[in-house]
Amino acid sequence: MILNKKNLSTTISFLVNKSPSTLDTVQSKGLGIFQSRCYLCNARACIPHLCTACLNDLRQTYWPACSTCSLALTETSKIEQHTQQCKRCIAKPSPVDLCITTTSYTFPADELVSQLKFSSKIFLASTLAHEIAEARLRLKAPLPKAICYIPSSKESFTSRCFNQAELIARDCAIRLKLPLLTNLLARAKETQQQSQLSKNARANNIKGAFKVLAEPSVTHVAVIDDVITTGATINEAARALKHSGIAQVEAWAFARTPEFKD
Repeated sequence: MILNKKNLSTTISFLVNKSPSTLDTVQSKGLGIFQSRCYLCNARACIPHLCTACLNDLRQTYWPACSTCSLALTETSKIEQHTQQCKRCIAKPSPVDLCITTTSYTFPADELVSQLKFSSKIFLASTLAHEIAEARLRLKAPLPKAICYIPSSKESFTSRCFNQAELIARDCAIRLKLPLLTNLLARAKETQQQSQLSKNARANNIKGAFKVLAEPSVTHVAVIDDVITTGATINEAARALKHSGIAQVEAWAFARTPEFKD
């Protein structure tokens, strides 16, 4: 967070001096250009809104993961051919061709996501996007041709006035120099909030929830969300995209919930 007004531009400095509450307003609205310090501990930031120590804490919560569902790979879950897929994804192929998540949905990742979604700290979208983009680039594999995102339900959008998946996707598109397809994926129906449901109920609730609005102009896309919990939402979106003719779908999210228990 900003500690003094010297970091502000001349124009903003004038506004802050004119009205001392302006700085508080700017920060509370979450405009990331003013966040030069770590959001979690207030040390100097090394990436958008995180310092080196907090970034290391974030990355140390992760695990070797399945390439199509991003759940932890254990020695017993690997097959003899040394695949990067878990036995579950081998037995029941996923509509997702590649799943990228960057951390476990535990502290500090859960705090960052919570502050973005429920406290309107929209500048934190750039932190999440930075980690997703860096994780994808580390693969050294051809990037998708475009990016899309999980559309919000009307209830969520009305409550927050923004879609956190869209904010993350926009930042990722800029970082990776990829087009953002804002009108590709849409809600086909309204559903209950997934967070209120069991694992089986989530899959039934989200079934048929997405549709593709226009004939895709690309055959390889990434679909972005903030967190993958059971995989039901991202898998259903991937099914809709593949049904429209897209051959290859990647799923990117900031965090992955460890094995979900009902």
